[in-house]
Amino acid sequence: MGANDVKTEDGEPMFRLLGAVDVRMADIPLGPPKQRCVLATLLLEPGRTRTVEQLIDAVWGEHPPASARKAIQVYVSNLRRALSGRTTAVLATRPEGYRLTTPEETVDLFVFRALLDRAKNEHGPRRRALLHTAVRLWRGDPLAGAGESDFVLRNRLRLQEERLTALEARIAADLEAGEMEGLARELGGLLAEHPLREPLYELLMRVRWAEERPNEALAVFARARESLSRELGTDPGTGLRRLHQQLLTADGGSAESKQARSGPAQLPAGTAQFTGRRTEQRRILSLLQDDDPSLSPVIIVDGMAGVGKTGLVLRCAQQAADGFPDGQLYLDMRGHGGGHPVSAQEALERLLRSLEVPAERIPDDESAAAALYRSTLAGRRLLIAVDNVQHAEQLYPLIPGDNQCRLIATSRRRLGGFIATTGAHSVTLDVLSPEESVELIGRVAGTHVVRREPAAARALAALCSYLPLALRIAMARMSEDRGLGELARGLIEGRRLADLQFDDDPHASVRTAFHQSYVLLPEAQQRLFRRIGLSGLAQIDAHSAAALLDVDHGQARRHLMALADAHLVEPGEHRGFRLHDVVREYATELGTEQDPPAEQDTMMTRLLRHFQGSAEAAVAHIIPTHERQPRTPGAAGLEFADRAEGLDWLDAQQVNLVMLVEHAAGQGRGQAAWRLANALWRYLLYRRHITYWLSTHRTALRAAEQAGDTTGVAVTLTHLAIGTWNAGRFQEASELASRALHLHRHTGNWVHEWRTMNSLANTAFRLGNTTEALDWHQRAAALCREHDANAMLAGTLNNKALLHEQLGEFEQALCCAEQALAAYREVGDRTGEARVLTNVGKILARGDEPARALAVLHDGLRIKRELGDRDSQAAPLTNLGSALARLGRHAEAAAHHREALDIVGGTEPTVAAEILNNLGLALTALGNGVEALRHHRAALTWARECQNRYEEGRALDALATAHLSLGDRGAATERLREALAVYETLQGPEAEQTRRRLAEAECPCGDP
Repeated sequence: MGANDVKTEDGEPMFRLLGAVDVRMADIPLGPPKQRCVLATLLLEPGRTRTVEQLIDAVWGEHPPASARKAIQVYVSNLRRALSGRTTAVLATRPEGYRLTTPEETVDLFVFRALLDRAKNEHGPRRRALLHTAVRLWRGDPLAGAGESDFVLRNRLRLQEERLTALEARIAADLEAGEMEGLARELGGLLAEHPLREPLYELLMRVRWAEERPNEALAVFARARESLSRELGTDPGTGLRRLHQQLLTADGGSAESKQARSGPAQLPAGTAQFTGRRTEQRRILSLLQDDDPSLSPVIIVDGMAGVGKTGLVLRCAQQAADGFPDGQLYLDMRGHGGGHPVSAQEALERLLRSLEVPAERIPDDESAAAALYRSTLAGRRLLIAVDNVQHAEQLYPLIPGDNQCRLIATSRRRLGGFIATTGAHSVTLDVLSPEESVELIGRVAGTHVVRREPAAARALAALCSYLPLALRIAMARMSEDRGLGELARGLIEGRRLADLQFDDDPHASVRTAFHQSYVLLPEAQQRLFRRIGLSGLAQIDAHSAAALLDVDHGQARRHLMALADAHLVEPGEHRGFRLHDVVREYATELGTEQDPPAEQDTMMTRLLRHFQGSAEAAVAHIIPTHERQPRTPGAAGLEFADRAEGLDWLDAQQVNLVMLVEHAAGQGRGQAAWRLANALWRYLLYRRHITYWLSTHRTALRAAEQAGDTTGVAVTLTHLAIGTWNAGRFQEASELASRALHLHRHTGNWVHEWRTMNSLANTAFRLGNTTEALDWHQRAAALCREHDANAMLAGTLNNKALLHEQLGEFEQALCCAEQALAAYREVGDRTGEARVLTNVGKILARGDEPARALAVLHDGLRIKRELGDRDSQAAPLTNLGSALARLGRHAEAAAHHREALDIVGGTEPTVAAEILNNLGLALTALGNGVEALRHHRAALTWARECQNRYEEGRALDALATAHLSLGDRGAATERLREALAVYETLQGPEAEQTRRRLAEAECPCGDP
């Protein structure tokens, strides 16, 4: 049974932790790394309840964000939705936290452990088969894709130790069975990753001895002794020493009398404290040791400056040196170090001289020299390491003629053409992982330093962009009286590039390393590189690059690809490219120094116009035709075929758009800042990105005020008020809208005046000022009628319908809603139609027509699903739940409320409070008063936080109901008093109803 065949008998998808965290045999979206971390934490101990605090610690460690608790709720809701119906796993909410229940045989980790336990009680072929099956369950680093928190790193190390122990047992079983093919290569790769693990050395010695290669078996011991002495200052343990002595005795000491190899040994010393690169080491060593004649003998290791290419190649070459008994050659092609690069002819001459070919025999013709070089290599087994290659022409003549030799080369460029034509193997290095970076800091400074300042070590690694060269330079600046924290603060407060260099050694400089790559670029690519830095874009695509350079899309893409080939930009998301932070600082520094201010200004103008025009075109597809505003004069960008295409672009460029609002404001471009924010607010509302909404509009407001732009201030205030209302801060929203209304009347912008009146009505209603809210609705409606704006009138009537509904005036509410529905249908606004249907269903349910409400709500939900607007489906779902409850179908009601809550999570306090109250009432009706109390308390917290007086009253009233169902009349009475105080401020029918309930509760003879 293979790794990919392990499953439960009924074929249920298996949860997998022994590699990337995922679920096999099901298309189940597990979401981003932090969400996968939550799943992994629950799966490590299925059936055990994990508190929210434990999950927060697992995801963020010591410094969680303020929103961590809400985020955990969202992650759990997303996981529950993803797993529901596709697995038999149950992700349950418990009073103390969350628990995932699934049989252990559905989790690969527990299958792995069970197989190992069974193997302990077996012998011979059966034991070997079980061990092979267990090991094949592993697909890579455990818990991959679940982030890099301390919790994940601790468990990853623990699981990796379990894997190693199993691998050792499996290799020993293979050796015992005489099945040794590939074992030496496998052990070589494992030792590259774990150079201090003695059982691996012991196994490799036994394998080499069994292969009748005694010299190599004894050489393994010498290598083990050297590694342990260098890294730990210790000798091999008793077991390894005893095996060594046994082999010496059996070999009659012949190894000691062998003459040393006479071939060249030119490999320089490797990098001290080499860290990480385990996957790359395994692959390179496998390629160096593989004797398959069909494979190319060439390996290309490429990556950005300072990423550690040379260190990795030298480490692998030294570890594989025993496999090349005829010697190892090394050549620096000086492709990026300044001066004249070594030509292919010069390289051939040096290599031939190293192979003891007399100078007079070396031809001056490159082709003839290459032929002599291949002839000289024939029949030998040599390793040729070639460093700092600039272009493919330097390499072609150096390719060995057969597969006995290996050529391994480093380059800062992706030699794509060379790889395609020669079949060479490509290994691309990125920066270190956060875990590896901290490990490198520990190796250089001492693990005790990292244990003392773990947060500072992580911060320092991030400030160095996880680049090995930057990390080593930073650590070289550390002294006894300057710890990691002070070192990190210095990089934050100063200029990183200036701090990451030594004046007395130009080679020990991050800036110099980048510059050596930059100066080799053509002028147009240099200019693009500088302008990416100046733009501040988090990610750039060919369209943005075209705006930066003022060239067509095709030219811009070619220039971008050239920068990627030079490893000055790297692939990002959505077919874009990005800069590492330190590279960005270098590019910005160059741009500031070399690009005249006038050119920088023109470039930013083009870029802002591109994003303004593109954003307006994309947003036009998600708002009704009658609400679309004229395009900004001078804006020119992309056009989109439909809503999906426009949304894809907005989602991909969201971070850039938010950043450009900040950038424009910072450069004194007040109009550009507020216009871009104005273009975005409907998208941010659609996606419910409230945080971005508020941040962009606050920035835009400051910029417009500083520019003295009255129109910009007024428009931004209106949209900021709407965003603040959606965040549940109603008093603040009211104040912002009042300021906006005054300015709109001054500028004569009646459309924004109408929108602001609606905002004032909604905030007045939420604050309990129902008379004021009705007055604002009447004014807004009059303004629409004055300008024959029926579609806009529909929006006002819809809002007015909700106000009448909460006042218990259901006939008036239904009348307003039906007028709004007719208007939306007349103009073809399906989004508005769905919104009104949702409200009509709510009105009918509260007006004792729940059966009719169900049909209407299903229509509204169907339209929202057809539009792909998932985020707004919470309202019809919870309204369906309330209608079902009125029909006595409480279990179905609770299910609908839970689904609505999963959509909202903790991102919308106002909506969440309503859904939690609805869910609590359904649970009380089902006899689950304890759980109902928890939901109503949460609703009360949300309602008070966002000043939603109506839901605050509902939560208090419902808490009283739950307390009565549990027989606690005293607590119920107290809650009813609080609810009455709230309802009396709202002028609705609930006050009188609550007053009667309170009288009944206070009556000592009453029936609870």
